[in-house]
Amino acid sequence: MKKKYSNEIIFNYISGNDLDRYSIDELEDDPKFMIDVMRVTHDKRMYNLCSSSVKLNSAFVAAIIEIFKDDIDFVTKIVNPYFENSDVEVIEKIKISIMLERLFNNEIQFDTEKYRLKNLSFYFFTMQNIAKFYKTEDKDIVENCTPFQLVEVLFPEQKILKDYIAQQMIDEIFFERLDCSFSGLLHISFKSSEELEKYGERTFLLDYLRKIDPILSDYISCSPELLSDIVKSMKYIKKNWNIYNDYLNEEKIEKVLDAAEEYLNERKLSFLASIEDIVREAIEPLGLQELFAEYIKGLKDIDCENIDINDEPFELLDEYESADFSDDIYKECMKEEKSSLGYLGFVKYIREYAKKIFFPEKTHNIGDKTELDSDYGKDSSNEQYKKIIKYDFKNRHPIK
Repeated sequence: MKKKYSNEIIFNYISGNDLDRYSIDELEDDPKFMIDVMRVTHDKRMYNLCSSSVKLNSAFVAAIIEIFKDDIDFVTKIVNPYFENSDVEVIEKIKISIMLERLFNNEIQFDTEKYRLKNLSFYFFTMQNIAKFYKTEDKDIVENCTPFQLVEVLFPEQKILKDYIAQQMIDEIFFERLDCSFSGLLHISFKSSEELEKYGERTFLLDYLRKIDPILSDYISCSPELLSDIVKSMKYIKKNWNIYNDYLNEEKIEKVLDAAEEYLNERKLSFLASIEDIVREAIEPLGLQELFAEYIKGLKDIDCENIDINDEPFELLDEYESADFSDDIYKECMKEEKSSLGYLGFVKYIREYAKKIFFPEKTHNIGDKTELDSDYGKDSSNEQYKKIIKYDFKNRHPIK
């Protein structure tokens, strides 16, 4: 597109030369011209030459913020009167507010929290309006309309606003409305970091989003920069993949051992065999014996490190611990114990409990998404989407 003003006119204005057919007032009342002037000169004093209407023009303010983003004091001087002026449309103020939050997100000197809250209020208000639409419109219309499709209708030519809303929806889907952590979702969906890498981080995110809101997924696929932050977090998760697995396994083992102890205490049961030995027998068909053996060995190693050599030896209180209790009698008692209903019931309980903990049903969902709640956005417990997300864990893709 041909420029409205030539470089010669811009140079003549800056130099104070003759402006040919243009007047100074005309030029200083044109936001496009004054943006060009400030880009060329990078002189903050030029701002004072702009007309009042130019200073309240959203495109001009956005351009000046970008040009002088390294000068927080100057940016503050520009945006304060802009936000305070009642003649500026609210939606234009939100666009500038979003821009400020992005630019100065890590700047302690700049009051980004104020703008972050302003932007979130706009997001929540938008989502509440969408929720009202789902509650009041015809069922056939609602079923064929996704939340982000409505966002496209509300803000057709507003990329800044749509990008912001899309980003907030991404954060809610992956960090607030899962019934596990985002890291947990990745570990549920992939057996290893290599498998995740082969599938593709962005591909996984887009596939997952497509089952929730295909319009949102399509929009993000055309603006992949919106996934930059979450992809960074995925790289960190991949780097620490095995650490997470170790932590998760330890947590699960502790749950199984705690459940075993609780079971015995509630039923006032005791056996010749130790809890560890019985649990080991219970989980053997599940292929978990190595995990448990390493964990229990680690606990014993810690106990040994904490023993004081001056401590009195522990007395064995078991009634069977005596010189008269031969190996043959012990083996016979153990045989009877293992065939008892109490023992078999305990083994079965632990096996089923461990199976539930280590091998849960292989589907992951974000909750019952039957309809949007009218308070959506205010309370993170409210459900916003309409479909349960299930995953094919063999082929690693969402199930339709």
